[in-house]
Amino acid sequence: MAFRDIKVKGKILIGAMALVLVTAVIGALAYNYIGKLSKTLFNITDNNAKAVEYATSVERMALSTIMEEKKYLLEETDEVHQRAEDNVKELYDWLDKVDELSTEYNNEELLEQSKVAREGTEEYAELYRAGVAGLKQNKELVAAMVESGNIVGEAADNFLQMQVDAYTAAKAAGAGVQELDANVQRYIITTDIYEHALKIMRAEKEEVNYKDRVAYKEMLVLLPELMDLYDDLEKVTTEKEQLRLIEEARQVTKEYNEAAAAWIENDGKLNEILGDMKELGEVTGITLKKEVA
Repeated sequence: MAFRDIKVKGKILIGAMALVLVTAVIGALAYNYIGKLSKTLFNITDNNAKAVEYATSVERMALSTIMEEKKYLLEETDEVHQRAEDNVKELYDWLDKVDELSTEYNNEELLEQSKVAREGTEEYAELYRAGVAGLKQNKELVAAMVESGNIVGEAADNFLQMQVDAYTAAKAAGAGVQELDANVQRYIITTDIYEHALKIMRAEKEEVNYKDRVAYKEMLVLLPELMDLYDDLEKVTTEKEQLRLIEEARQVTKEYNEAAAAWIENDGKLNEILGDMKELGEVTGITLKKEVA
């Protein structure tokens, strides 16, 4: 039966059913589309929220790590060092999450920023560990200076006592003026050696405490003078035991000078490391956070 043969009432009914069917189909398509769109929008929002969360965590851990590492470089305690190392590990964990998120949502720019932050973190951690090694080396160098300084001081003290004993014995034996004068010369030179040794050790302690290079400049003047005094004492000395002590003191003073120079160089490197750490630390976490803000 043709459509035109259907009664008007039937035609209205068929039209209504067709409209319902079309509406249902469109509704189903719309629901499916809106559902997908809603899910996409939720994913985008969730993506950004996580990105901000992760980036904020990276910044927080970077700053926390900076604080702990600088604290260690000042206090040198094992507990602070361990916290700093734990922070570095946690920082890497957050960067891993940023990388996973960037890969999941194909965010190349965020992935690149994460790479920059990771490289900065690695460089920062290397600088910090170099600083830790430098501090340990400085402790050893200071210990070497103290040990060498004590030996020089003890040698000078022994020299003084030897000259006093030699002068007393020569005078008691009725030695002539020339022999007594030689003893007096050795005593005067030895007194200068002793005073120089004390001044050097005092300057050393000031330099280690203040690290301003003022005391070290004084040491750079006193140390060569001390070496010259050894030469002067050697010229007026004939006894083998005293000559042996002079040579021993000269060698120990050389070692002291080398340890002091190494300490100064190492301390300079530590200052550079701290400066580089500050510069890197300001970039590592903050750059990443700016990218997702």
